[in-house]
Amino acid sequence: MTVSRTHPRNMVAALTLAFVLTGLFASGSAFAQRTTNQSFPFTMTQFVACANDGEGELVTFEGTLHIMMQTWVDDEGCTHIKSVAHPKKLSGTGSVTGDSYQATGMTMSIEDEIVNCGEECVVQFSIVNNFRLIGQGPGNNYTVHQQIEYTYDFCNQEYLSIEFKNEKIDCK
Repeated sequence: MTVSRTHPRNMVAALTLAFVLTGLFASGSAFAQRTTNQSFPFTMTQFVACANDGEGELVTFEGTLHIMMQTWVDDEGCTHIKSVAHPKKLSGTGSVTGDSYQATGMTMSIEDEIVNCGEECVVQFSIVNNFRLIGQGPGNNYTVHQQIEYTYDFCNQEYLSIEFKNEKIDCK
C-alpha cells in the first residue's frame, strides 16, 4: 500500500482549484449577485507532524464541508467570487495511535475572473487559510495559517504564479 503525506500547500491548492472551477461553471449565466450555500461529504488525509509523540502520523478526516459563495458581475462583465469554506463535524482518527481529532477553521477565497470580460483566460485570486486539527491531550494540535496569491491561466490549464505569504504552521 502506498501512503502519501498531504502537505498543507497541496491541500489548499486542491481546494482552491475546486473553488475556481465551481465558480467558473456557476458564473455562466448573467446575474447581478448571487449567494449559494452548499454542504457536501468531505474526506481528506493529513500528516500531523506533532502527533504520536512527535513522530507524526497520518490522520484521515471524514465529515462535511460547507461552502458559502457570493458571485457577482461588474460593469465590464468580469465575474468576481468570494467563497468561504469551513468544516462541519469533520473528525479523524490517527493511523498509528488511534487518537481522535477534530478539524476546525475557515478558508476564505477572493477571485477575480478575467475569463468572462474579454479574450483573456486568466483567473487571479487570493486565499486566506486558517485551519486547526485538534487532537487529544497537549502537544498534538496542528495549526496552519496561510495567505496565498495565485494567477491561473484557464485556457492553458496552468498556474502562472503562486506566492505563499504569511505562512505559519505550528504544533501546540
